[in-house]
Amino acid sequence: LYTPYKGKSLPLFDVDAWTEEGLEAGIKSLEESGYSRSSLEQGRNLLTLEICRTMFRQFLTYDLLRAKKGGIILHNVEENLEVKTTHPALGIPLNFRGKVDRIETVQGTFTIWDYKTGSLTDADLALSSWPSLWSGSKGKSLQVLLYAWMYYRSEHQNPPFPWRAGMYKLQSSDPEIILKSNKLNFKDGLITEQILLEFEAELMGQLADILASDEPFMEPAKANY
Repeated sequence: LYTPYKGKSLPLFDVDAWTEEGLEAGIKSLEESGYSRSSLEQGRNLLTLEICRTMFRQFLTYDLLRAKKGGIILHNVEENLEVKTTHPALGIPLNFRGKVDRIETVQGTFTIWDYKTGSLTDADLALSSWPSLWSGSKGKSLQVLLYAWMYYRSEHQNPPFPWRAGMYKLQSSDPEIILKSNKLNFKDGLITEQILLEFEAELMGQLADILASDEPFMEPAKANY
């Protein structure tokens, strides 16, 4: 839906038409992976499709409101990022990969978005300190900050600072939540180059600690919800 508008202003569009077009694209993708259309249109699968339709329409309704306000330039959707570097202290090669759901300029500010269908609160993107990134409770903050850093260190021509990074809560009528920190000099959500350099130093320090430890890697238990 959005791909034809990369590099352009966010367009005005028909919410119902885009909802059905997007849903149909999803159904075709499932068919290509082995599902039959008839199986998708009955029972639990049908209920899932209706939930997807509702969430999609809600998201597009909000996006249309943003488009009407103007000032939004869409740069890319589902952009693959890759950063190959060498650890400054250990001298070992590092390879970071990720896929950013959406990149745009909003009222002159470069902004990186990740979509979330599950639980998401303001607290998830409120960062109190650098060590809190590694506590296990700030995974969403780590994710969007890592995306911003990867974009900064990738082969792109970086847009002017400051930037913003945040998440879209797809099941909400007010979905935007921006990464902020009252104690790390971006309480207003504006990420400077200095913030990304500080994050890089913290990231490399954390990796050094992990690699120096004899503790085995353990996959966390899956939550029952």
